[in-house]
Amino acid sequence: MLLIDVNVINDVLGKRRGWEYSLKILNSSKMGEYDFGISALTVFFLEGYLRNNKPVFSQLQIRKKIEEIIEFIEILTLDSDVLSNALSSDFHDFEDAIQYQTAKKHDCSAIITRNIKDFTKAKGIEIWTPEDFHRSRM
Repeated sequence: MLLIDVNVINDVLGKRRGWEYSLKILNSSKMGEYDFGISALTVFFLEGYLRNNKPVFSQLQIRKKIEEIIEFIEILTLDSDVLSNALSSDFHDFEDAIQYQTAKKHDCSAIITRNIKDFTKAKGIEIWTPEDFHRSRM
């Protein structure tokens, strides 16, 4: 299992710099080439991203986009253990701590993220940008 950080999906939704690599990752998940998961927290962040960024989507369009994503990516649970471990971690950013603790709980071998520097305290899990993942595995 590989955890996809929310910023990888936001790359595609916003066509941000490097979005093509992030799209290849999402497409490989659709094709069943890799076992990808996202934190349940990511679903919440995706809704906010779609609601607050251009173009503006209706609530129905937002829900449809989220449904499309969760059809091919496993949603990894967010529970009290993940939250407790994130709160007691030495990660500066709480959201990144949640992503890391979710990856640990679900035995993910790697986190694919746009912001490697946010995971410098991660132990035992590889941290890759979409470009690095693409070059090494696809």
